Amino acid sequence: MRSLLNFLGNLKLDWKSFGYGLILGMIIGILLFTGSSNRYEISNSSRQVIKFDKLTGNAWVLSGNTWKKIRHEE
Repeated sequence: MRSLLNFLGNLKLDWKSFGYGLILGMIIGILLFTGSSNRYEISNSSRQVIKFDKLTGNAWVLSGNTWKKIRHEE
């Protein structure tokens, strides 16, 4: 326990590096969040609602209150 306290006591916090890391992390997080915001395309027709994932190519149809995956046959 004492060695842990000595180790923590010898750490010096560099506020400049902390600030740069915080700002860089926030920028990366915002870019990832906004970049994935237009991932899904939802189309409504008179009979069904289809959700399409632009990234993976998967599609789902709304059945009741749940999304069911549409299987692609090639």
